[in-house]
Amino acid sequence: KAHLVLTELMYNAPAGPEFDYLELHNNSTGTTLDLGGLMLSGGVRFTAPAGLTLAPGQHALLIGHDDEMAFRKHYNLANKAKILGAYGGKLANNGETVWVRSADGGDILVTFNYSDDDNWPQAADGDGHSLIPTELDPAKQALGALDNPSSWQPSTTKGGSPGADETKPLKDTDRDGLPDEWELANGLNPIIDDSSADLDNDGADNINEYFANTDPANPASRLELALVLGQADQIEAVFTLRA
Repeated sequence: KAHLVLTELMYNAPAGPEFDYLELHNNSTGTTLDLGGLMLSGGVRFTAPAGLTLAPGQHALLIGHDDEMAFRKHYNLANKAKILGAYGGKLANNGETVWVRSADGGDILVTFNYSDDDNWPQAADGDGHSLIPTELDPAKQALGALDNPSSWQPSTTKGGSPGADETKPLKDTDRDGLPDEWELANGLNPIIDDSSADLDNDGADNINEYFANTDPANPASRLELALVLGQADQIEAVFTLRA
């Protein structure tokens, strides 16, 4: 099972612990993994029944909901998304240690001690995003590399990508929500959290300039909102981008 890795963790789903999940992935290109007897332990517990397999490149989910159909409906999962089963217990919202062990001797395949401390991605703590490991080497996951907050990043979209590949996010070294590429292009520092700074003193900080697609160094570049009287005397909101 040297090809088995953890690829996603939803530990504090806004809809409740029933919608938490862990995602495992077979990163091989030609080996089908026999998961029979695989054990999940820590705050949550699961033992895979005999006969469970994971095809090359396939993802599989361990979920917090006893009702698989309700879970699928909530995340709008395709029929091909594989669910191994529901684990017992629940993932702690403030973090804990979880182990994935093999059946033959209980060798540790994956271990991680996640947290909701400030140095961990806060978008995953009840805001709807999942945690995505940046360290995907099976040997390193087995040795505890995922205990480090720098080994994780928030999912690109809310809800994560259960049962499927995650869209690769843009690199964000200082984890301030501003991609390095955007910071460098606009004269910002990609290793210092400057998301709340306002270089051009136009009242919009850098994070808002980024999402508005405006120039953080030009006060004339801004997103304007105006209320106008439209058809049938209805008030309409009009957004204008000043480049």
